[in-house]
Amino acid sequence: MSWKQVTFLVGLVVATWGVVWWVSHQSKAPHNYRWFVKELPKQKSVNQQLKRTNQHLRRKVMALRYDQRTIAREIRDQLSLSKKGEVILYLPKK
Repeated sequence: MSWKQVTFLVGLVVATWGVVWWVSHQSKAPHNYRWFVKELPKQKSVNQQLKRTNQHLRRKVMALRYDQRTIAREIRDQLSLSKKGEVILYLPKK
């Protein structure tokens, strides 16, 4: 290899390293990754809570579709009605 070829290859390696260094320092990827790692457990917790809420709502929907007692109770609650023998108490809102 001649002196010119060695110099060219060394320059090429240095320039490549410089470009890689510059791109890595301009990128927000390390910051975004740290944020993602920090937020991931919080999002998993939120997802679990939402799954529990969805399960509860599915059970309520199924009960309101097929269970006559649940339907009657919901109607009475929403319309403030009572069946024979029940007493309704109205408490002041705080």
